[in-house]
Amino acid sequence: MNLPSSILNLCTAVRAAGGRAWLVGGAVRDHLLGIESKDHDIEVHRLEADELRSVLGTLGSVNEIGRSFGVFKVNTEGLEIDVSIPRHDSQSGTSHKDIVVVGNPFMGLEVAARRRDLTINAIAYDPLEDEYRDYFDGIRDLKRGRLQAVDPNTFGEDPLRALRVVQFAARFGFSVHSDLMELCRSIQLIDLPAERIWTELEKLLIKAAVPSIGWSLMHDLGILPKVLPEISSLPMAPVATALDRAAERRDLVDHKGRKV
Repeated sequence: MNLPSSILNLCTAVRAAGGRAWLVGGAVRDHLLGIESKDHDIEVHRLEADELRSVLGTLGSVNEIGRSFGVFKVNTEGLEIDVSIPRHDSQSGTSHKDIVVVGNPFMGLEVAARRRDLTINAIAYDPLEDEYRDYFDGIRDLKRGRLQAVDPNTFGEDPLRALRVVQFAARFGFSVHSDLMELCRSIQLIDLPAERIWTELEKLLIKAAVPSIGWSLMHDLGILPKVLPEISSLPMAPVATALDRAAERRDLVDHKGRKV
């Protein structure tokens, strides 16, 4: 994987301090799909949050998003990198805000990967060793174009994951495993704030080559009446056609709607 020097320098500094840094999430997935990614998430093991903060401070400016559980943004060599230690997220109530987060840099990479949503997002890569860790067969699912939950027992802890399935299916043209379909149908979305819902819908509309895949899937999973009840009764086919036509013209205009 061809990575910026700032990523490699960060990983080297972490190793010198006794930790190990793994590139995780979308950057690893996109690389394996042959897609360029500008988002870099680093998960650091074997360093406590305060130790990690000290290491990052030697590399650039650090924004402490969640110091108590080890989540930081570091600006180094002109690049902003998300850095965190592994953490447990557990639901303590019925609201989306009822989440208890506990950082634990010694939980192990497999346990940390289990908290992720989909197998394709649970692949880790060590840039210094050029080593992949794929405990849940995410690479296999990438090759066969399938979305599958890492852990059905914890998938629903974040209801937003149902919408993430929709936008990933549309962006990559992946099928959705039947078990994951049932999980998404069972998820309650009523407590999700509008801005979180819009973030996923925006990715569907802006990044998907065929947005109608997501539109159809939202119908099939019963998601549309939960998040967009005002338009859920619109005829599916005309809306799907309009979405795909808009996507075809996406590269012909700039962000202000002007022809380019």
